[in-house]
Amino acid sequence: MEAPLPASALIHSATLVAVGIYMVLKFNVFLHTYIYLYKITIIIFSFTYVFGAIVSAAQTDIKKLLAYSTISNCGLMFLAATLGTYENALLFFTIHGYWKSFSFLLAGQIVIMARHAQDMRFFQNKTYVNLIQISCFLIAAVGLVSFFFVGKSFIKHFIFINNTWSVF
Repeated sequence: MEAPLPASALIHSATLVAVGIYMVLKFNVFLHTYIYLYKITIIIFSFTYVFGAIVSAAQTDIKKLLAYSTISNCGLMFLAATLGTYENALLFFTIHGYWKSFSFLLAGQIVIMARHAQDMRFFQNKTYVNLIQISCFLIAAVGLVSFFFVGKSFIKHFIFINNTWSVF
């Protein structure tokens, strides 16, 4: 995670996530052909979803927090694609890319204003924080955590409702 924040935004919001979701959608035929492979991938993607969320909650580095939340959201996108809700997975992918790139660019501005400190424990100095940055960052945080009545919360709802009882 030594890259500058705009490069990280490109990597996490577009390149790596897009290639992964494309590969899962492309080879999804094999997952439905072999039932054991299907069950194993569901377990792995569910574990990735939960693990990424837990680890991101414990991070103090702002870039690592955003990277682990990307891992968590990738687990959910891959789980949705494996379960067969392709439209929900692609819509979630699009909205996630928007919010993640917005968050990385805001995090870059906050890191620059914090004298290039990425550790959020050093963000307590109030001299570099203004109201516009905080409000934009709160909007991005609300979008990333899928707060109620935000686009990602509806898509997550559809992913879980459509597939909760049909996994095994």
